[in-house]
This record gives sequence, structure tokens and C-alpha cells, in this order.
Amino acid sequence: TGLLDIDICGPSAPRMMGVEANEVRQAASGWQPVWVNDALCVMSIGFMLPSREDAVVWRGVRKNGLMKQFLKDVEWGPLDYLVVDAPPGTSDEHITIAQCMNHTHNVGAVIVTTPQEMALLDVRKEINFCLKAGIKILGIVENMAGFVCPHCNCTSEIFLPSGADEHQKAGGAAVSDEKSIGEGSLGAASVGGGGAEMRGAEGM
Repeated sequence: TGLLDIDICGPSAPRMMGVEANEVRQAASGWQPVWVNDALCVMSIGFMLPSREDAVVWRGVRKNGLMKQFLKDVEWGPLDYLVVDAPPGTSDEHITIAQCMNHTHNVGAVIVTTPQEMALLDVRKEINFCLKAGIKILGIVENMAGFVCPHCNCTSEIFLPSGADEHQKAGGAAVSDEKSIGEGSLGAASVGGGGAEMRGAEGM
């Protein structure tokens, strides 16, 4: 499985995967992704920055060029899945990756959100983007859906019910899931053999 982080201005995959200290190496066959374990490799601009505090101040054309390099010039090897972690919104990153995967089979999106109304406004836009781009919505995952007490294991709703299920039905999503605070982080979801997934915090 490959994990491609296309959040160019806010790369988080290296830190989340625990491989932040690693570097991308150049070989004759192309860039070598960083291996988390025998089954998962990662590529992100975060590996190329001198410091995690460094800002990436790039216009769309340069960001688009790097994303295309990540797809074409990285020695991914045979992959069962390519998980694409995208930033919130429907901007250059989403348009470019959708165009690059236009002829790829089994492409789908898992939209990740939180219960706040402002986050759900973005979800509505991302659902419309997927519908217009012809990307199948595989599911909607709602993080911070509640708080699981570490002492009694009871779940308390911190935020009002979000209506994420209604968004799921509107987008024709196959599945919907909720993750409570303290329940554990969202893992990479499988989307079908040889497929690709687009997801991100409060986004795709």
C-alpha cells in the first residue's frame, strides 16, 4: 500500500506515520518512498523540508507539478492500493489529482469531517466536487463524534448531532462511520484492488 500526501502546504503524513526523521532518496529509477513497514510506503513533501516549521509558499502551478512528479517519478513498485491524503477544500490539489487519475479504475473518495457546522459546509462542497468529477464517494467518516471516558468507557456527545448520515445519503456513499475522541485514530481504508482513495482531515 502506498500513502501519497498531497497537502503541499500542510504535510502531516510523515509525522502521523512516525517516519518524520527519514529522507526521500533519489535512485536511477526515481524517488524512493519512505517505508513505514513492509506493507506501507509514504511520499510527502514533508520529507524534503529542512524543518517541520518551514512554510511552503507555492502557487498552484508549482504545486501541481510536484503532485504529478509524485505520481510519475516515484518508484512505488507494485501496489494493491494508493491512498491519497488531500487537504480540505476543492482547490488545485483536488482538481489535479482527479485529472491525473481520470483514467484509473476503482477510484473513490472517503470524506473525513467533524461535527461542527463549518466543517460540514466543506463536506457539502466536497460531495458536489466528487459528483461533478465523477468520483465515487465510498463513505463519510465523522471524527470527534463524541468523547469516550477513559474511566467508565461511556460516550458523551460534546457537539450537537451533525447530520453526517444525511450527507452520506445525498452523496450516495456506500458506508458511514463515526470516530469518538479517545477511540483511536482513523486508519487508511481500502478501496478495492489497484484502486486509489482521496481523503483528508475535514476534507477528502
